[in-house]
Amino acid sequence: MASCMQPSHPGDSSGNGVTIGASDWAPPFGTPITITDFLATGTFTGSALSLSEWDATLYGGKAKGTARISWNSGWRATSQFEFVRIVTEDILAAFTKTAKASGKASGKAAFSARSGSLHTLLDNPTLQASFLVEKGNLDGVDLVRALQVGSAGSQGGSTKFQELNGDVTISNGRFSYKNVNLNAGILSANSNFDIATNQAVTG
Repeated sequence: MASCMQPSHPGDSSGNGVTIGASDWAPPFGTPITITDFLATGTFTGSALSLSEWDATLYGGKAKGTARISWNSGWRATSQFEFVRIVTEDILAAFTKTAKASGKASGKAAFSARSGSLHTLLDNPTLQASFLVEKGNLDGVDLVRALQVGSAGSQGGSTKFQELNGDVTISNGRFSYKNVNLNAGILSANSNFDIATNQAVTG
């Protein structure tokens, strides 16, 4: 792992300019996300770090956005970003062991986390995203069977698809999917459903 954080220009009343770079970096706390390359610019004050731009390579894809970490009253992290061609199975594994999907994902997302300690800041983050996943497999829910026998039959199994898009909220190990549109060859489906921490499906 290599990383650096350095001033980019002299400070003023709005804060000190900083540049942050890292490669093969796994944050030493919270969700074990591994970042292949990371570069960000922003400003640093006595109670916050604001990144006006960041770019990252991770899990076979790219992401870029803005972020802010503050610690004036507890720790808080927020970020808005876009991502392209992320390997879905790998990134999901960093958040949960119960929900699995494959395919390449692109979209937009907002991330937030709060904690009284830096070391627990990323333990229970909330992620809201609009996504498009191409040529993949959704484990834990058999939507074809659900259409045949009702929602009770959707638990377990898997659904192969050509395209899957919608909105998802990930919080406390629970996945809430809204406005999901799935194209699986002969099957086209629209759905709202939740996958709980024990992988039970409702919706």
